[in-house]
Amino acid sequence: MTRRRHHKSRWRSVYIWHRYLGLGTAAVIVFLAATGLLLNHTDRLGLDERPVSAAWLLDWYGMEPRSAPVSYALGNGRWITWLDGRLFLDGRQVARDAAPIKGGAAIRSGFVLVEGDGLRVLDESGATVEKIPSAALPGRVDAIAGGPDGRPILATRRGNFLYEDGSAQAEPYAEEADWVRPAAAPAPVTQAVLAAYRGDGLSLERVLLDLHSGRLFGHWGPLAMDAAAVLFFILAGTGLINWARSRRRSRQ
Repeated sequence: MTRRRHHKSRWRSVYIWHRYLGLGTAAVIVFLAATGLLLNHTDRLGLDERPVSAAWLLDWYGMEPRSAPVSYALGNGRWITWLDGRLFLDGRQVARDAAPIKGGAAIRSGFVLVEGDGLRVLDESGATVEKIPSAALPGRVDAIAGGPDGRPILATRRGNFLYEDGSAQAEPYAEEADWVRPAAAPAPVTQAVLAAYRGDGLSLERVLLDLHSGRLFGHWGPLAMDAAAVLFFILAGTGLINWARSRRRSRQ
């Protein structure tokens, strides 16, 4: 009688453990199923192209620029900003592959920037029209200034030259020039630059992947997911035990 009671108590313990494990892991199962379902349709939902803008989440990922933004006034309230290889016109990103810039000026068709040793020409919207290497100019460009007739002045090691819009040709210029220097952009422009920089660097797909794997929660996240996987195995085992027991009882 005592053995039968002990046997019955043991099976009851297995049943209770199975029930509590099921309740404890239900939320994790739903969470993994939901994130997995979304990740399976990344292309259709465009998750890889949806930037995250939540400040607290960007702070969690440490999405901070490696350097400070460098801005130049282009005239008429327009601003160009360089930040970690990206160009921003009036706070809106217009290029991702830019070398550090040394200044910019307005021209008839848009803007010309001193980028690296050469020039980058933008239209009014900020789209790149062309990039002119220093080999196609009188020499490496070190600075730029506004000049007569809306033609910027370029400072090179061979002297100063006037830039002709739409052409790599330049003619010597002997007068003094007021070279463009970095300046503090208006606060709204700087804020827009930082927001665009941080938001473009973190996609919704990346966040969902890190949620699904637990990496979003740091070192302990993947370990917690490993522990959940072990619990799933235990849950499956206790489920099989309960199923076998109930089947055996039904045959008696």
